[in-house]
Amino acid sequence: MAEFNFAEAFYNSFSSNSNFIGELASLQSSKSFPICLVPFYTNESLNELFLIKPSNCEKIKLFRSNGSVFAYEIIPKNNIKNHDSFDKAIFFIYKMDPNKNIYVLISLEKGPIFEKVIKPLIKRNSPNIITTFISHNEFYSLLRTFKEKHNFTDIEIKKTSQSIRYEENGIKKIISGLEWPNLSIDGAFEWIKEKNGWFKSLRFHPKYYNNSLADIYISRQGIVKTNAMFIDVFNEIVIPIINMLEEKVKKFSNRSRRENNFDVKPLLIEFDEEKFADIDENKLFIDSIRNYKNSSISILHGNPYVHLSIIDYFDGSNFDIWVLNSSSITIVPQLKGSAFALKRLVNHIYDSYGEGEIKEYQE
Repeated sequence: MAEFNFAEAFYNSFSSNSNFIGELASLQSSKSFPICLVPFYTNESLNELFLIKPSNCEKIKLFRSNGSVFAYEIIPKNNIKNHDSFDKAIFFIYKMDPNKNIYVLISLEKGPIFEKVIKPLIKRNSPNIITTFISHNEFYSLLRTFKEKHNFTDIEIKKTSQSIRYEENGIKKIISGLEWPNLSIDGAFEWIKEKNGWFKSLRFHPKYYNNSLADIYISRQGIVKTNAMFIDVFNEIVIPIINMLEEKVKKFSNRSRRENNFDVKPLLIEFDEEKFADIDENKLFIDSIRNYKNSSISILHGNPYVHLSIIDYFDGSNFDIWVLNSSSITIVPQLKGSAFALKRLVNHIYDSYGEGEIKEYQE
């Protein structure tokens, strides 16, 4: 018997743009299946972004639109179809506010289809699509607010992806890994603090006593997956992530010299500790930047101060990075410095070196 296709059933029946999210919530509550959401920002036409055929697909088309809801259909290549036993994939793009360039990609497909066919569409459209990044502290705030809003007895952290700083034979290193801690919010964040690390993604269960109400996943890039409580997850997790995205796009935009009469408009990443008090930290930071993909990196100075020059291969943006004191990193966009490239660079520093607070540079 063929497996019931929730995406296709909903796709053929959704009727009200104004209640699109409510209709999704009703379908999930009656059928219980996972929904994946990816908030993103773009100035480009959706059709220009999504109707260019991906390399892993035979065909992609806009099948239906209804106000601010757009339904796309992908026919994958035979090797993907045969491996994952499906003949097409459907996803929705939802624009909540007609006056803003913020969208949410929504998928009702099974995990492998989302990961192999739909999610790569976001990456393929770099640098024209910007997703957010969620800091360690923002993760904590999202979960605490969600717990308090619903008076859950607990939110149990089931699986994490994290980075941990450690020292081996006098050499400072950063490693990434997965853990299954089964801890409460406070327990999990205390656990990662003791390990001198930070979370990059979280999978958790909101609970009333011994009853788990949903299986929810949040990544650093703002990807959210949930198999229940859709309307609550959308209102109290996805919308705050959209607000973070809007704030970060605003902060990272219009910073190039070309956009500022050739004056510089730097950003600061300020740490709450003197990270660079030890000169060995310079090497750790430089090594983390060496791993920055799709870029050219020139090390102009490494001791006693750090000066790096970076060219982003996605769109040609270029930045100078300076470490001139023990507690901050200064990023200086040059002639071209797009919001996408600046966000990507800050995201890499947070993932591979450490998190701080993004501030305006003050002379």
